[in-house]
Amino acid sequence: MDNVFEISVQEFIDYAKINNINVAELSTKESEHIMNIIQLNKRNAWIKDFVKKHHVNKDGLPRAITPPKTKDGYWSTRDPRSTTNKVRAKDLDSMYEKLYEIYSQSEDISYTVRAWYNIGIRHRINSTNPQPSTIERHERTKKSYFTEEFLDCDVRDITSSFLWAYMRETQQKHDMSLSEVKQLKGTLNIVFKAASDPEIGCRENNPLININPSSLFKNNVSAFKNIKPKTNMAFSDAQVKTLRENFQERIDKNRHSYERCKYSFMGLLSSYTGMRASELPAIRWDDVKEDHIYLHQMQIRHDGKHGDDRFEIVPWLKEEKGKPHGGRKIPFIDPSIPKILSDIQSIQEELNIESEYVFPETDSVSYERSLYKLCKKLGYNVTNNHAFRKSFNMWMVSIGLNVAERAAILGHSTTINLERYTVTTDSFVEDAIQKSKLGVS
Repeated sequence: MDNVFEISVQEFIDYAKINNINVAELSTKESEHIMNIIQLNKRNAWIKDFVKKHHVNKDGLPRAITPPKTKDGYWSTRDPRSTTNKVRAKDLDSMYEKLYEIYSQSEDISYTVRAWYNIGIRHRINSTNPQPSTIERHERTKKSYFTEEFLDCDVRDITSSFLWAYMRETQQKHDMSLSEVKQLKGTLNIVFKAASDPEIGCRENNPLININPSSLFKNNVSAFKNIKPKTNMAFSDAQVKTLRENFQERIDKNRHSYERCKYSFMGLLSSYTGMRASELPAIRWDDVKEDHIYLHQMQIRHDGKHGDDRFEIVPWLKEEKGKPHGGRKIPFIDPSIPKILSDIQSIQEELNIESEYVFPETDSVSYERSLYKLCKKLGYNVTNNHAFRKSFNMWMVSIGLNVAERAAILGHSTTINLERYTVTTDSFVEDAIQKSKLGVS
């Protein structure tokens, strides 16, 4: 059915015009992403027309589709395959999807893995607006590891044990590393998350839920090749103190050159705010308020060949998943924050730098590289900006902020805060021991 929805040049131009997109500045990947969206919109419109033609009574009149009677209720209509059953869906678009599946069994939508992979990709694009590179990664995995026999399997009949055996066989055949198997599971999840979705799915459960990729590697140590140790631990109090001293020393030494001190300022501000590396280059001076920083945009990277990366500021944060939802605030809960911002402003004025951004001509990747080099020079195992976020979270714990407040400042859920950010590493234990010796609470 997809080849029915070819996109004309005029349709592409009209879409770009309506959404204030400069066609001349689009990369190939961005153009393909927009074409996928237009194609999806055309498909949805076509499905509605298709269902309206087929979902009729014997007299040819439209068969009723009843809206929910309560806020949390379901849309419903009579199942054309049964005189007693009903088709239910959470919203009208999902109802059209379900009815289309029923009426088009003799056409190209079926219950095969192949069909539900395509449905899952469309559902992912519609619901989370992922980067084009994410979709391309799933396509590469599908092409490399999904056999024709597997693609023709009925998703309703596939069990956890079948999937586990299939993944084990695939891993052994291709000598896959753990990271590669995790990507395989992620691509399989595109299929079964859609197939088990309560609104558009065709089965009750997701058979991947209880499958742990690591279990495929028992008694097979060599399969863990290319796995690097995770570096998502927090900096200790002592490490944060040393890093701040190094940042300040570099700033004092290079005040005559913004280029030489900009990344030190970024690291210094991150250590006091827990901001993401992608958020730092997107702060505008207008976003700096009297008692907080208002975050509502971030910097993303469009991967290019041979290092020709291109960066773009987008009007949403990571937790907003591609759709602006009001941003979040970083309160000045430490007096060092306004001092750092004031110092940045002073240096920019001294050097006649005029920009709407607090960190002009910077990117998150170069900043992270600079931080990595400093951490390796200091002999730290932890080398990334994310460690500042975890350390900042633990500092907020120490001053009495509850989990909801910490989660709101960092930009994630309370569950994530408790599970991933409230850490107890060896360095924190060592800090606690030293504090206890000094009688520090």
